Amino acid sequence: IAVSGVHLTVQRNKNNELFIADFQLDEQGNKKNSGSSIETYLQLFNKTTFIMKNSELLFSDDSAEFPSLYFSDIDLQIKNRDSRHQISLLAKLNNSDTQLDLRFDFRGAIHKLKNWDGKIYCAINDLNQNTLLQLFQQKQLQIEYFKINKMQADTKIWSNIRQGRLQSIF
Repeated sequence: IAVSGVHLTVQRNKNNELFIADFQLDEQGNKKNSGSSIETYLQLFNKTTFIMKNSELLFSDDSAEFPSLYFSDIDLQIKNRDSRHQISLLAKLNNSDTQLDLRFDFRGAIHKLKNWDGKIYCAINDLNQNTLLQLFQQKQLQIEYFKINKMQADTKIWSNIRQGRLQSIF
């Protein structure tokens, strides 16, 4: 399954559940409000490969633990093979030149995200001061006592997930 030009809003509620809140599939801007959980959509793509290109995604967090994130120029690929789930996301972050490369490799029942085990890889390239300040405006990411005059960074992070919980980051 392949789509292009999708506008999508993913929301995390206060119960730590992910939902697709809104999506737009056509050029006329007709929006749908689905309210369905991510697990419902994963079930649709069981044993398939799903590709989304030239799209955008807004992530919002109802619990306000994380800042809202806007991803553009998305190149997303999801492969579901029985109990193995691989996700690859390449995108620009928050209307900047910051490039995100996010990879997931999980195992578990497709409809039970909270029980998945696996690995996450994340590379962020050209993380600049403006993008960093957008992220740090949230309560959890404050750096009030530091003044950064100019910065740019590239970073790579690997992490392990067990039973849907973060176990390690390196």
